[in-house]
Amino acid sequence: MTSGPALVGSARLVAGRSPGRPSPDRWARMIAARYGLTLAEARAELRRLAAHGWQTWEFHARFDNDRKDDVE
Repeated sequence: MTSGPALVGSARLVAGRSPGRPSPDRWARMIAARYGLTLAEARAELRRLAAHGWQTWEFHARFDNDRKDDVE
């Protein structure tokens, strides 16, 4: 692991984030579970999308559990 907080786009993976905002690790775990990726692969995908300019609303629209088109 790295020393210090890891970066995902402009968000930092640090303890003590505000309770109302989803942490980047939450997104990584959700993406890993949904697509069968390892946590490292999901984090790399988050970094790739953030590097391409994805904003928070785009992560919500694509990966959130309450999507209207999500069929279970």
